Amino acid sequence: SLVLDSGTAITPAVMAVLGNFGCVTPVVHRHVNVAILTTGDEVLPTSTPELKPWQLRNSNAAAIESMIRSSPLANIRLVEHVADDQKALRESLELASRQSDVVLMTGGVSKGDYDYVPETIASIGGKIVFLGLPIRPGKPILAATTSSGGLILGLPGNPVSATINCHRFAMPLIRRIAGQTDWRNGCPSVMLDDAPTKTIPLHRMLPVRMSSNNTAKALPGLGSGDLVSLGKSSGYVS
Repeated sequence: SLVLDSGTAITPAVMAVLGNFGCVTPVVHRHVNVAILTTGDEVLPTSTPELKPWQLRNSNAAAIESMIRSSPLANIRLVEHVADDQKALRESLELASRQSDVVLMTGGVSKGDYDYVPETIASIGGKIVFLGLPIRPGKPILAATTSSGGLILGLPGNPVSATINCHRFAMPLIRRIAGQTDWRNGCPSVMLDDAPTKTIPLHRMLPVRMSSNNTAKALPGLGSGDLVSLGKSSGYVS
């Protein structure tokens, strides 16, 4: 009889099953190697004591690295910040693609003067699968494959967008690459208190805070850069 399906995550309960049947060396998938590249001349290390009005600290690297490290399925091979220079971006992207199965990038995917990511991916032999989705936050999101079959996920540079879409897209993809059959994000149903009445033609992912009576309240936010609101959230509803 079949005891465990292929692609089952090894939880403590599964460990008990393996031990009971004497399976001390189960065949498993290897860890998924991940590289994190953040971009932007205006982005400085989080240890920077003072900022000029056009600068900001690299909260994207902090959030994404923390999220990836929370997964037992992934190893972080590289964390690097790249200036808005096409040659430097190409060199970093080539290195990251060689060292990892998944390259997570932030910024540089819109239509600004220094948004080099799409053409840089093409220059190293990558193939863009999609550029832009009808979602908020995170409409300027990109996915591509490398010439060796790896994955590049270009997240928006805005911190709220980068954090939510890393959870929404990157984490399920990592679980899928790792061989898990239940790779999609779990979606518990909650009751939303004071749901927004304004409708927009986009799939929304709205930061909320859970209350004691098991309802979720939408947090007032100031857009995709409002990290204070994000930090007070319990998660998001969609």
